[in-house]
Amino acid sequence: MRNEEALKLLFVCPRNAHRSPLAEALLKKLRPDSQVGSKGLQVGIPVSEQVKEYLSRMNGDQYLKEAPESLSKKCLHEYDIIVAMQQRHKDAYHWVGGAKLRPTNYFLILVTLNLTAL
Repeated sequence: MRNEEALKLLFVCPRNAHRSPLAEALLKKLRPDSQVGSKGLQVGIPVSEQVKEYLSRMNGDQYLKEAPESLSKKCLHEYDIIVAMQQRHKDAYHWVGGAKLRPTNYFLILVTLNLTAL
């Protein structure tokens, strides 16, 4: 932790319509005090109905964002940990201007989440 502030965590996926908003909402449900967000590389579709239905069943729909948000060079600097859902999502941060990350930024990679299996 940095100077008693909570680490800020960002989940990234292609459209911010499936995996990243689901991960954001679940973490907010588990840790309401967390500083977490989610963004997409190229948004253009609404948050998935599957995600909405799953979170509703898990009593977590109140933590779901209303609309997808796009990743920007500026927002990369606001987070300490950036969680990419796949390696190609991590590599794509160059799409947002090849942002130079702070030395405290680091990436984690998650495996693909299959909502139909949930």
